[in-house]
Amino acid sequence: MEDVYIFGIRLLDIPTLQETLFKFIINFITAFVLVKFLYYRLHKRREYFFTFLLFNVLIFFVCLLLNSVKIKMGFAFGLFALFGLLRYRTGSLPLKEMTYLFAVIVVAVVNALMNERISISEIFFFNVVIITVTALTEYYLGEPDLSEARVRYANLDLLLRGSRQDILKDLREKTGLPVVHFQIDEWDTMRSFVELRIFYQEKRNGR
Repeated sequence: MEDVYIFGIRLLDIPTLQETLFKFIINFITAFVLVKFLYYRLHKRREYFFTFLLFNVLIFFVCLLLNSVKIKMGFAFGLFALFGLLRYRTGSLPLKEMTYLFAVIVVAVVNALMNERISISEIFFFNVVIITVTALTEYYLGEPDLSEARVRYANLDLLLRGSRQDILKDLREKTGLPVVHFQIDEWDTMRSFVELRIFYQEKRNGR
């Protein structure tokens, strides 16, 4: 079947298919460990679990294609950098989520562009280092897990002119929660309120 062509395109190229499967398996295992066993296990945010894995797979195949058709790498890096800087209508990605997104993109690019000049041991070393460094920073340098909630905030004058500490203090008084961080999700100028996402440390029994 390797000699069968349809519209000038080879139907089956076994060596290339085997190489693609090998690269994809390494890439997906690394991304899955990062997202499932590090990010999701610690932060429990299902919407980002979907985003990170799908981004990784999409970027992997885009880079694989770009590498196959010999398109200049400047274009390829510009493409995945654009994806990495995307902001969704629901609000910008928090810093940690943006870092994970960049990590799965880099993993996809490096694994997709693996070639005969890079040994398999080097690729395994790269993937293991990414997982190890991420795990160490999460478990030993990471902040305590924070719960989040969405609130409507009508004190626009304080939001515009007050300090961050004043806003946090006002949020704590109004919600009764130990708020440590907030971000603006939506600004409704017609109804004069802001939709905020607040992050707070939940109190645990015995602590």
